Amino acid sequence: MIVANVIQNAKTAQAIIAETVGRLGGARTSPCATALESAIITSRDAIPAETRDALAPIVGKYL
Repeated sequence: MIVANVIQNAKTAQAIIAETVGRLGGARTSPCATALESAIITSRDAIPAETRDALAPIVGKYL
């Protein structure tokens, strides 16, 4: 039961973060806005679909 609660809490936190990131707006003029574009060095073809889906809220536009 404790592990199930921890897992559910993690899923809830991920959903909250994904929703919050989606609501962020406004122009970003800092170079940090595109820092991930060149930070992912793994070949896009080598990234499993499940991983892409899991990371989509954070790095989806770069995959």
